[in-house]
Order: sequence, then structure tokens, then C-alpha cells
Amino acid sequence: MKKETKAAGPLTSSLSTGQMLRRQAEMLVLEKTPLENIDNISQKEVTQMLHELRVHQIELEMQNEELRLAQEALDASHARYLDLYDFAPTGYITLSEKGLILKTNLTAATLLGKARSELVNQPFSGSILKQDQEIYYLHRKLLFESSEPQRCELRMVKKDGATFWAQLDAIAVTDSAGAPTCRMVVSDITERKKAGELLLEKERLQGVLEMAGAICHEMSQPLQVISGFSSILLMDMEESDPLYKPIKGIEAGIIKADRLIKKIMGITRYQSKPYLKINIVDIEKASQHEK
Repeated sequence: MKKETKAAGPLTSSLSTGQMLRRQAEMLVLEKTPLENIDNISQKEVTQMLHELRVHQIELEMQNEELRLAQEALDASHARYLDLYDFAPTGYITLSEKGLILKTNLTAATLLGKARSELVNQPFSGSILKQDQEIYYLHRKLLFESSEPQRCELRMVKKDGATFWAQLDAIAVTDSAGAPTCRMVVSDITERKKAGELLLEKERLQGVLEMAGAICHEMSQPLQVISGFSSILLMDMEESDPLYKPIKGIEAGIIKADRLIKKIMGITRYQSKPYLKINIVDIEKASQHEK
């Protein structure tokens, strides 16, 4: 029977890098100077070969030192990159095409109030408020269909249930295996949203004040006329007169209306209250008059 010859691959793979290099060097030496020709080498040639070997050895040592320094620089650069990635002011998240979290930095994990191990291989949609799921779905769908950078704003949920406004900036890329992935920047924009709400409230207040000024201007003049006529009528009228009480009632109503006008003119902030099925301006809370 013919014995099977084992492949040299496994044996070679079991050798260390140094052993493999030595074996290759020995083979090269044998190619250049076969064993049968060694006896014919002169002393001068031996001396020259020793010199070349020493020079080559020094070159290898210098190259080895350069490689060591390069590796140290690479390790330091990699450590700096990890620091920059983990402690960036915004969250970095890498998603698969199906929306699973492949990688996340420390900032993103902190934003969501979770450990990174709780996020990896979990759907990113699980951290989005239910009411804003459709926004995220359309955002991701458009990203992979168009391959153009996409941006959206939605509300996200932390582990403890607290919500915050986030801006998602995403680009579509391919990983080392050629699979489509998404690289996303997650920014907390809650303060910006609050500032926007304050601006909107200021604009509402401005509208209320302008409307109030117009209403007060239109009401004050006729009220002054009515007040003047009622005062004149009451001057020559006895309390026993049947018209005395109705006119006094008109005068009381004018005083009440005048107070209301002053309150409207004193509105300094937007404050509403429910009325039937709508909200109306809460004049008492919105006005600074007589406070």
C-alpha cells in the first residue's frame, strides 16, 4: 500500500514566525551555495559572507526596532481614537440594515441610560418613543434607498422611562464584508426644543397683547361715554326713582369692565386654561395688573 503524504500546511502553520523565517533563510542559502560547493569556498569569500551576514543582521535589528516603534505609535493612536470615540460630546451608533445596534460609544449609552452590553445586537427602535416610531422608520427607509445623508428629530426613551428630544444624522456605508450599514450621530436637542417652545410662547404672547390692545382701545371709548351719561343721570335722580337701581347697575358693570380692560392690558405672559373643549387665555394668571 502506498503511504499517504501529509500536507506541509499544518506543520508550517504550527511553526513560529522566527522559525519560519530561519527555514526560509536556510533555503535561500542552499540555493545560492549548494552544500557540495562549500568546500570550494575561499577564506576571502567566507570573510565576505560573514561581513554581509553581520550587516544584514544589523539591518534586521534596525528594521525590527522601527517596526516596534511604529507598533507603539499605532497602539497610542488607537488608544486616542478610542478616547475620542467614547467620550465625544455626541453619541455614535452603528446600525445594521435591519436596524440592530452593532456598535455604540459611551456617550450614546449614557444618553439612553444603559450599558453598552444592553444595547449591542438590540433594535435601535426599542429606544424610540412609540409615537415617533414612524418618523424613524421613514428615516431609515429613505437612507438605504437613496444612499444620501438623512436627518430627523424625534423623541427617545431612557431606561428609566424619561424622554428627551434627539436629532439623528445618518449616512449609509458598507462594512468590511460589503454589507450595508448605517453610521449615526445622536444629539440631545432637548434644550434647543425648549428654547423653540419659549420663542413660540413669546410669539403667542405678542399676538395676545396686540389683540388685547386693539380690543381695549375699541371698548374704552364707548365705556367712557356710557359712564359719563350714567353719572349725569344719577346726579339729579332720587334713590326712589325706578330707574335709579338699573342705572347704578350699569355704572357697576362699567367699573367691572374697566377692571377687566386693565387686566387685559397687564398681560405679560402666555397662560391658558381649559374652557369647554378648547383652551382660552387665563387673564387672571397671565396679567400682572394689581399683583
